[in-house]
Amino acid sequence: MPHTQRPDAAAAVVPLERRLRDLEAILAITRAMAAEPDLTRLLVLLAAACSKVLQVERTSIWVVDPRSGDLFTRVAEGMDAIRVPKGKGLVGAAAESGQPILIPDAYADPRFNPEVDRKSGFHTREILCLPLHDVAGTRVVGVLQALNKTGGALGDYDVQLAALIGAQAGVVLEQAALREEALERKRLQAEMDLAHSIQQRLLPRASPEAPGLDVAGANQPATETSGDYYDYIPLPDGRLAVVIADVTGHGLGAALVMTSARAFVRALFGAQTDSGKVVSLANALLEKDLEAGNFLSLCLAVFDPAARALHYVSAGHDPPLVYRPAGDAFAELDSTGPLLGIVAGMDFEARGPLPLASGDVLLFMTDGLFECMNENDETFGKERLKDVVRAHAQDSAQQLLAALLEATAAWTGGRPQRDDITAVVVKVTDR
Repeated sequence: MPHTQRPDAAAAVVPLERRLRDLEAILAITRAMAAEPDLTRLLVLLAAACSKVLQVERTSIWVVDPRSGDLFTRVAEGMDAIRVPKGKGLVGAAAESGQPILIPDAYADPRFNPEVDRKSGFHTREILCLPLHDVAGTRVVGVLQALNKTGGALGDYDVQLAALIGAQAGVVLEQAALREEALERKRLQAEMDLAHSIQQRLLPRASPEAPGLDVAGANQPATETSGDYYDYIPLPDGRLAVVIADVTGHGLGAALVMTSARAFVRALFGAQTDSGKVVSLANALLEKDLEAGNFLSLCLAVFDPAARALHYVSAGHDPPLVYRPAGDAFAELDSTGPLLGIVAGMDFEARGPLPLASGDVLLFMTDGLFECMNENDETFGKERLKDVVRAHAQDSAQQLLAALLEATAAWTGGRPQRDDITAVVVKVTDR
């Protein structure tokens, strides 16, 4: 039996006629609930029915905020919306204990807050706070509060009636919470899908047409959105800029930083063609915008097909690989400066020219490509990358790139990606 603070009320004899009438009223509530899909109207209906069956002046239904544990009024007859901290007041006490609380004299209980009466002009005499449980009965999802019985005093029978109504309300609140949670997940997924679609449209749709160069790139995000990006920027003098970058972390936040970095680099190349100055100015802009702990690595390579040479700037990026089949030799393009977005006022200078010969292969990548792991937590590593490049150096850039992605996918055995994977293959061809 529910615990109350009116021990003499249990002795009251309730006529059978009234018991039958009350049960019929509760059955009517149950039928009405089945026909009402709207949660707010349903809770209003429950509160009004509770006031009628219990014969009280006011009924309110409080909901537990699953994030904070606070309680707030979802329905409050004659009152403005109220929010109370977890465990505070009579409503909070009922939610915390999971037991009903019946107070015959509200002003005599220190947990009662008279401020609500002062603001509303209502005078609270007695209070019944009934916790509302989930279907399993293990978790409190809300509290039903009834105030001031008309023509008598609240007792154990009223607690029992309220419990019957409250069981219905608890189920409704739990189902509503599940529906809202499902809708929120659906909304977030729709936003992530939209962000993914927008981001994918920012990536190159086709390989660039540049004399003497065969280029292919790919991006495989670990989540819906990626902190990696690559880009091709044809310059007015016939040169081709290839950009690859890796923002710390992944997900939506990293994707937003990536979008800003891409926009900055493209806009700056519209004003000048010196790659060192472009990276220096991009760093200045990013350093102002990024919060502490956010940064990105970036490599900007500018190919000059006419001179068959390369200039590059690498801001803390993983060294691109250069493979020269003529001598079966690999080299790395070392970093030329720190990560972007950390140190203001950095001046980046382009390194080069690096002479290129027909057949040379350049691989620009983010660390997700070679740090992918197999079931034994062994990384794929750069040596295996080199083996794949060597084996497919005579293939097209697209075929070589596909071979790299197939080899890393086989290495992981279909395990979920731990990081974004981005790679660009540039192969030097005959004029």
